[in-house]
Amino acid sequence: MTEEYKTTAIVMSVVDYKEKDKLVNLFSLELGMITATLKGVKSSKAKLKFAGQPFCFGEFVLAKNGAKFTITSVTIIDQFYDLTTNYDHFMLASQMMNMIPSVLKDQSIADELFLVTIKTIRDLTYENIDGRICVIKFMLEAFKIAGYSMNFEYCTDCGNSFTDDKYLDIDLGNFVCSR
Repeated sequence: MTEEYKTTAIVMSVVDYKEKDKLVNLFSLELGMITATLKGVKSSKAKLKFAGQPFCFGEFVLAKNGAKFTITSVTIIDQFYDLTTNYDHFMLASQMMNMIPSVLKDQSIADELFLVTIKTIRDLTYENIDGRICVIKFMLEAFKIAGYSMNFEYCTDCGNSFTDDKYLDIDLGNFVCSR
């Protein structure tokens, strides 16, 4: 029995699959991380060819048969095409996408992280910003959402407010002062 799902998602990565298909890793607002097949998209006349591109953001209609998803249609919200014109920002956004699976488990729903991801990719694509700082903010927010927030207010070791340099103590997993 085939079930149909509508979900807002962004393409995290794509790999070739069989002769004319692709496997698409999606980060979805409603379903978390999922892998779906995009059938026949290597054909030159494929209607859903655009959906097999990284950072394609839209409303995906998925058919689920057993444990497998197949993409049946996509309504584009944004393709973040301008991201491809800035190599540094494109690479930073790709690193973000590679980090998401480390924070989430398959099928886990993380609407807060999804919204932060879309906002960060929008900023990298359309705003004149320092991409490295933008992605560092994303990473800190992702860690916070996952339950690993960093403390920048006071020394984790002695408890005093920071007045001078801060150092990352790997054993404590947080920042400490020079004292």
